[in-house]
Amino acid sequence: MTEKDILEHPKHKRIKFYEGPHTYEFFPDLRKSEGVEYQGITSWIKDFEPYKDWDKIAKGSSFNPNSEWYGMDVEDIRDAWKQKGIDSAEKGNAIHKAIENSIVTGEYDEEYAQYIDAFWQLMDNNNIKPITAELVLYDENIERASPVDVVGLRDEQVIVIDIKTFADGMQYSSYKDETFNSPLDHLYTSKFVKTSLQTSIYRRWCEDYGWNVGAEYCALFSDETVELIPLINFKQEIEAMYEWS
Repeated sequence: MTEKDILEHPKHKRIKFYEGPHTYEFFPDLRKSEGVEYQGITSWIKDFEPYKDWDKIAKGSSFNPNSEWYGMDVEDIRDAWKQKGIDSAEKGNAIHKAIENSIVTGEYDEEYAQYIDAFWQLMDNNNIKPITAELVLYDENIERASPVDVVGLRDEQVIVIDIKTFADGMQYSSYKDETFNSPLDHLYTSKFVKTSLQTSIYRRWCEDYGWNVGAEYCALFSDETVELIPLINFKQEIEAMYEWS
């Protein structure tokens, strides 16, 4: 595998990613300007999650003396959760963008220097050479696409890296040991499992592109640590997702 094999793969010409609305357009015929809208993979994984009654969960938090939301109205708790999610997403997107620019254009954003420096140190420590960022991969069979945060090389093998900014760190178990619905009902709905499912899909697509994948990682930036976490290749589970789709 070489850098050219990754950057100049012919399939790249047929997909377009619109960053603002976060949508994808696939062009089956490059001679025509009209494309087909593709869905992402986050919603695909979410399709296998059980329904959550967030009002009920919020009410439980309101009556729990050990909860930071103890004594609050359900509506106020829901609003606080929503705002917390927005704030977290904005910070995460900014970190993603700073690291992406440092890889693709060499830009060094001083405001996010600590994250950029930490990322490159992780890469050096693990002998990974980042090749590109936000590389959109897709599968015509299920009409889904997704940008891979970072695609690198190590020993001529592709390394897939997903960047996460979990303030509380990685979560390996789930709330009340919740599991996915069938056929993934043996898996927790934890951050670790969801991230592994995501990169497992990337691995499958990379292999469909003819690339030799060496490993998948999560580059985790939290309030306490910065680490490169090896992820699980859920090959059989992804096959099951395909069969159910």
